[in-house]
Amino acid sequence: MRIHVLGLNETRLSDTIPDSFVGIDSYTLYRRDRDRQGGGVGVYVKQTIPSQRRCELEQDDLEVCCIEIKPEKARKTLLACVYRPPTSGPDWRNSAESLVHKLSQTAEKENADVAIMGDFNSDLLNSTQAMSSVEFLMGLYQLDPVIREPTRITEITESCIDNIFVSNPDRYKSSASVAWGPSDHNLILTCAKAGGEAGGSRRCEYRSYKQYTQQSFIDSLKSVRWDTVLDCFDVTDTWNAFKDVFLSVADEHAPLRMKTVRENSHTAPWLTDRAKNMMGRRDAARRKAIKTKDVKDWEIYRSLRNQTTSMIRKEKKTHFAEAVSEAKGDQSLMWKIINAFTGKSKSKSQVQNLVRPDNTSTSNPSEMAQEFNDYFSTCASKLTDGMTAPQGNPLRHIPEPTRTFSFESVDESTVLNELQRLKTKKATGLDKIPSKLLKDSAPVIVKPLTHIFNLSLATGQVPTDWKEAQISPIHKSGNRANVANYRPVSVLSVMSKVMEKLVGNQVTRFLTRHDLLTTHQSGFRRHHSTATAVQKIVEDIKSAFNCSKVTVALFLDLRKAFDTVNHDILLGKLKKLGFDNDVTNWFESYLADRFQTTHLQGQYSSKSRVNCGVPQGSVLGPLLFCLYVNDLPNVIRNCSIQMYADDTVLYFSASTVKDCEEAVSSDVRRVVDWLNENKLLLHPDKTKSMLFGLPQKLRYAGGTVNITDGVNVYEQVSSFTYLGITLDPSLRWMAHVAKITAKILGGLGAMGRARAFVSTDILQTMYQTLLLSHLDYCATAWLPSLVLSNKTLVLQLGRLINRAARLITGHLLKDHVPVEVLLAEAGLEPLTKRVETISLATVFKAVRGKAPVYMTDLFRWKSPPMLRARTRTEAKLIRDYDPHLLHCPSARVASYRSSMQHYGAQLWNTLPLKQRAAVTYKDFKNGNPSKN
Repeated sequence: MRIHVLGLNETRLSDTIPDSFVGIDSYTLYRRDRDRQGGGVGVYVKQTIPSQRRCELEQDDLEVCCIEIKPEKARKTLLACVYRPPTSGPDWRNSAESLVHKLSQTAEKENADVAIMGDFNSDLLNSTQAMSSVEFLMGLYQLDPVIREPTRITEITESCIDNIFVSNPDRYKSSASVAWGPSDHNLILTCAKAGGEAGGSRRCEYRSYKQYTQQSFIDSLKSVRWDTVLDCFDVTDTWNAFKDVFLSVADEHAPLRMKTVRENSHTAPWLTDRAKNMMGRRDAARRKAIKTKDVKDWEIYRSLRNQTTSMIRKEKKTHFAEAVSEAKGDQSLMWKIINAFTGKSKSKSQVQNLVRPDNTSTSNPSEMAQEFNDYFSTCASKLTDGMTAPQGNPLRHIPEPTRTFSFESVDESTVLNELQRLKTKKATGLDKIPSKLLKDSAPVIVKPLTHIFNLSLATGQVPTDWKEAQISPIHKSGNRANVANYRPVSVLSVMSKVMEKLVGNQVTRFLTRHDLLTTHQSGFRRHHSTATAVQKIVEDIKSAFNCSKVTVALFLDLRKAFDTVNHDILLGKLKKLGFDNDVTNWFESYLADRFQTTHLQGQYSSKSRVNCGVPQGSVLGPLLFCLYVNDLPNVIRNCSIQMYADDTVLYFSASTVKDCEEAVSSDVRRVVDWLNENKLLLHPDKTKSMLFGLPQKLRYAGGTVNITDGVNVYEQVSSFTYLGITLDPSLRWMAHVAKITAKILGGLGAMGRARAFVSTDILQTMYQTLLLSHLDYCATAWLPSLVLSNKTLVLQLGRLINRAARLITGHLLKDHVPVEVLLAEAGLEPLTKRVETISLATVFKAVRGKAPVYMTDLFRWKSPPMLRARTRTEAKLIRDYDPHLLHCPSARVASYRSSMQHYGAQLWNTLPLKQRAAVTYKDFKNGNPSKN
């Protein structure tokens, strides 16, 4: 039986359970959860059928989920999945009529059919009840039921309370009410006439390692003569010669094969044949009990039902116990076990059909691949083509170079190191050379590869293969039939990434040695992170609070920034940074003549040229983008600026909002001019402003901000999520805590589902990944504020940690185990202690030069006393002087006490001298100074 649309009532889901956990491969899930216990509705739609949610048709006071379904070669259907609780009152009918009326009107306008399905708790077999409620209501709008037989059968009752009401009954050729599983509700089915659908399988290519051994592969490569590679001096010819030899040996030992991957072929791995047999006996017993209506048969059914449930639980526990035992020491296998409870192990659903720009649709894999490729290869260029010609010189804000960068030849040991660091499970590019075989044979192939890499650096040429990308579309959100709702994931040749890593290392060393990267950029740099970028902004805002100032921030949103980088401008900037001609020639070759092809369900699109942007999925792409925007801070005159790649914030602090508005508006005009010169686009609708200040200051200031660049006025918002942290005007963090609480509750749900099946070690790993990661993320920016001034939120987060500890240890609330004992037994750190640990780590990295300059500048050592003592008191001060104490600035307001400058310095100064004198972080954690 193939089910294309499956409606469920009483799903009992909540926002703590992600779609991925209850997802079904090759189906799209639409759901509407009840905001209290129980209830809820959900609809699974086969992805071969275009579908989308129609929220505007739903009623707030009904448990209903409305979906639009448009099968190929068939009329559109507006489907509503409804649940009517048995306790619903007379108001339910009025709300239901409003829903049916809205559906019918919309269907008439859109030339669509209507179908309403669900558990209505109104018996159509009881004429006095049915005609007074649901059937009468549906009949008013010409909706007929497809089921007129019992759908809920118990030992003493039979009723038809589940149904599907349709506006076009002639379209439905057959319907049935089928007993299934342990439920006393039957599965109700109807079959509609519709067009064809895409097949349920796909072909994919893979390398077979059944007969492969590393040693035999290496032995074969050792017998190869590499003269054709070493004697060649055209880099593309040299690479092709290497590739031909390597692949010929690879195909002997790990040949390419094709296999068919079928949809829905996966069953729960713990369902053994014994359990399946028991399920069959249970279902047969229920069918017999329904038929005979014999009390003894019902007793037999209930007994088998309970035995089946018990057996499945036992088999599941055994399965995971064996899996954990096998996975010991193997992190990837351990993560598969954890993901089984978070839902992340669900396979990615295939693209089943697309709607073209002319509103025709296709489910042909080759045609869909072409549609995706056409869209991905042109969406960025369409943006840049519409730009006006820049008025100024985009290089004018970069000073003339004082240093020159040239490539150095790479030696075999460097190349060997990079080959041996390859991750063997990374995707293979279009050249079909997997990282596993390169890593396995690294000592044998290092000589010819070193020759190829050095030839590329010397000639300034990059092999064609290394510039071709295989694109896979990944669904983001929204209608799956719309190409705009997908993002491209690019897979490049493994060898190109090795080459890029070698080049990137040399470039980064040069930039670092000569301090050529702006200190305002935190993206893709050593010792920098999203956490340090957020911390810098929060510290500056809190410092403004301490000086009775307000801060206005503008969060800039750039449209497809990485994809719209202009190659000519980028090359010009590299020259201005001191890259010599050989280096810029290499980068010119690297950027030129790049092609991409989209791969979908075993089919490839034609190749398309990529004319702009830094290569997606590459090693050098992020670095090149950072160099492209490296001079942006040079145009700023008033504001502070903080960047993480393309996430950019301008902010200014002053005593009045007006002063802030003038400063930010002035600088944003300069930023817009710079963007125009550099052919980048600002997204005005997504660029937002915020006003920060203490509550009393905001009340006095009026709370409104007007930021404009002369053309656009940027919307002011009351909260903004920057790099995953939700900022609010007074940095109270309530909105942020609400968001992470929802995520943590989801993690607790996964731990609860896993508890009966996995070991304590796995539960602790789940805690660190699913809970602690949210608490630790940018913790020094927001957690100290809660610890010092919001005990309610601290207790709330503490209860979540305590709940995790109970899941790990198995203790119940009624056990009344003291919290300290509970956390110690679970191996968890109390929240207040965790804040101190993270804060001290942040301070240590800053004062020991393991953090960005802007973090190091937050702290300064306490000034030494005068050099000559004039009194005994002064002499004692000199004797007692501790060079490892930090200056702790005075806090005029409570908010500033939670800043790292104040809170972090205070914590640091309470540590023992030996710990403060530690040189390495390992010694610092252990409380001892380095012995070196």
